[in-house]
Amino acid sequence: LGNLTGYTAVGNYKNTAGVMVMLYLFYLWKGDYSLMIDYLFGSYLGGLFGITLFHAQHAFEDGYVRNHKDWDFTEAAFLGSSFIEFPWFLKWFTMGIEYHHIHHYDSKVPGYLLQQCHEEGDPAYWKSVPTLDMAGYWKALGTTLYDETTGKFI
Repeated sequence: LGNLTGYTAVGNYKNTAGVMVMLYLFYLWKGDYSLMIDYLFGSYLGGLFGITLFHAQHAFEDGYVRNHKDWDFTEAAFLGSSFIEFPWFLKWFTMGIEYHHIHHYDSKVPGYLLQQCHEEGDPAYWKSVPTLDMAGYWKALGTTLYDETTGKFI
């Protein structure tokens, strides 16, 4: 993976601030807010999609929730996160995170290798992983509360 130690949240904020300063300088130069509005609107849509994706991958109907003494790492990785079957054109935006079960099992696998890891693995290995199609993805967005009596998100 190379050296990832240089990444910090502060560095990410500096990058975002730098982009905003460049957009403001463009406004001062051209007198046009359109580029800044496009950037903010795109960031909003990307953030919205990211939040819904994150939620659907962790809070689907049969999600894995256990107390500390019953919790198991492998079960949590493969039963507590979903595999979402997105259409090919959406995969360009997700960078492979729809293969979220692999990310939970080994977070050091880079996003661009998650699909390859899933496809090259024995299909029986992924049999227990909850799979959501697009309808399941949309349904999962309405599940927020975990019912301990039924063991399901409602």
